[in-house]
Amino acid sequence: MARAYGAQVCRSRPCLRIAAAGWIGAAWRGFTVRFAGAARSYGVGVCTAGFAGVARPCGGKAQPRLCADRRAGSADGAVAGRRIHFQLCGTAPGADHAFSHFYPATFPLTRGAGKYGVWLFFVLSSFLLTLRLQQRGFGLSSLADYALGRTLRVLPLYFLACLLYYWAGIGITTATELKAALTFQQGFIHLWTIPVEFKFYLLLPPLAWAGLWLLRRYGHATLIISGLSLLLMQQALWPYWQTPENSAETRWYLPAFLFGILAALLLPNLRQLHRSRVATPCALATLLVLLLALPGTRLWLFGTPLSADLMDKHLYLGLIWTCFLVVLVDGQGLAGRLLMSGPLARLGAISYSTYLFHWLVFSLLAKLWPGNAAAMCAALALALLAGALGYRLFEQPAERLRRRFSGKSHKLTPGES
Repeated sequence: MARAYGAQVCRSRPCLRIAAAGWIGAAWRGFTVRFAGAARSYGVGVCTAGFAGVARPCGGKAQPRLCADRRAGSADGAVAGRRIHFQLCGTAPGADHAFSHFYPATFPLTRGAGKYGVWLFFVLSSFLLTLRLQQRGFGLSSLADYALGRTLRVLPLYFLACLLYYWAGIGITTATELKAALTFQQGFIHLWTIPVEFKFYLLLPPLAWAGLWLLRRYGHATLIISGLSLLLMQQALWPYWQTPENSAETRWYLPAFLFGILAALLLPNLRQLHRSRVATPCALATLLVLLLALPGTRLWLFGTPLSADLMDKHLYLGLIWTCFLVVLVDGQGLAGRLLMSGPLARLGAISYSTYLFHWLVFSLLAKLWPGNAAAMCAALALALLAGALGYRLFEQPAERLRRRFSGKSHKLTPGES
């Protein structure tokens, strides 16, 4: 794969140390970027009083529509709204792609590192959207608002990104490929994740509703057993080790999404565990596991040949990210407080636009100044600028339009989309 980037593989120990050190810094920066803006963009962060216990029908009366207790002014709801305030994974793929573009010899050493952020995003998106549906219910108006919000936020920028990559001849080079990208038939370069995510939006409401129904009627054990049974059936049909690289088909990645749904439904019980003492060790352990799993690290420590075996491990990595999420979601420990900081929330707000356009920026600048550290730093800055522009010009107007259609009057804050 290094030849695809026009370089030979670097196998010396100094090179491995440089690549590993660069990835550690990039990974930690990525881990600290994605939660606060994500929670807001998915509509989480309003009253969540139902999280204190098992979600129940609004007003305490039996209703066909399942929802969490949404009483305005609830103290627990206010606390929960402030707690769900992290963003991760926004810069992890971008930082890895920066090294791959400007220093192609490092690509085989870190191959699969960019997927870390993708698997986290799949878990996180299903987690936050399930919380959102619990809060707002599963009525027609709530589902219509959900569909409108996802469509307005995701599709306009995605379509624009596809057109720009086609115009630049990067990743999407023919009209046939452009049509396949726009219609979600095929994924190209890093854009394959958007069709996967968007198709899952159709599956989430019935899965979340069924899970909440099982939880209320039969309890947590039945929910967990049902989730594991669904996971086993999915693996029997589409085992993770047969996942095509960068496939745009959602069915391969269902475990990561399923973990996020289960974590959201079980969150009230998980919050009863004493997580403050294990929060920072959990974050450090997660970082260590991800570092040790890299092909370059295994080559350096154990002499394991470089391979692409990290590319399809969404089942295991999704589970690891789920544990990470439920331990740190309320900001426990030093790591949790770092994840909840304001500057990182502002970076998280522009993460979607940055993700879409960073590859274009990196490709253009790396072609002009390959192997140039200053050019790589400039490319990172320009990618963030592109993300900020996409957020201001597309995401914020799209959110205001959604609120206008849904009849909600709310002043949009800088981190809300």
